[in-house]
Amino acid sequence: MEHLSLGQILMIADLGLSDLSHASFNEADLIGANLNGANLNKAFLMRADLSGANITESADLSEADLSEAKLSGALLIGANLRKAELRGTKLIKANLNGADLSEADLSYANLCKADLSKAEMWETKLYGADLSEANLSNANLIRADMTDANLSGADLTNTTLFNASLVRATVNNAKISGSKIFGVSVWGLVGEFKEQKELIITPEEESIITTDNIKIAQFIYLIFDNKEIRDVINTLTSKNRFNSRSLSIPERKVILDALRK
Repeated sequence: MEHLSLGQILMIADLGLSDLSHASFNEADLIGANLNGANLNKAFLMRADLSGANITESADLSEADLSEAKLSGALLIGANLRKAELRGTKLIKANLNGADLSEADLSYANLCKADLSKAEMWETKLYGADLSEANLSNANLIRADMTDANLSGADLTNTTLFNASLVRATVNNAKISGSKIFGVSVWGLVGEFKEQKELIITPEEESIITTDNIKIAQFIYLIFDNKEIRDVINTLTSKNRFNSRSLSIPERKVILDALRK
């Protein structure tokens, strides 16, 4: 259904199982609408109000434009939102359990208290998103970008975070225990995790190595995996080198500063 314009009020509309691909719902009022199983592939829903809408049962919103839409409290269980545009979208307390958000753009979206448990979020853009108190347990966040995201109080237990970015993310009181964090970037984390036990720092094909502190996880793995780094540490800390009286205090400081950088 191409170029359909629905600027009029559509509150509590029943559009379940409808074929609405490529339709235009920009700024439409769809509060509480039933979109169960609807085909909204590549539909335009910019700034539409879908608060409390029911979009479960495998509704197809792949590649749809939902930027700045209102989806607070919406039911999106198992929905297909792959490659969807959700930049700046409000998803407060939305239920996205098991939804596919792979390669979707959720930059600056408000996902406060949203349920994203078991969601597929492969390469999802979450730059600057508000994920405070969100449930991300058992989610797949491989290569997800959570740079500058707010994860305060979020539940990330048992998530897969291979090569994900948490650069400058706020993590106060968040839980991340049991997660797979090989290749994760954690530079400039703000705050401290409430729980971070048994973090798996090795890839799937290697024997499991765990740590209880994400900030040192990358360093620990490099020590195990990189002989050159071990040699540098051994050289700098050996009695015959670093502690030798042949090195003056300023010379030792130069070495320490270089290692710190």
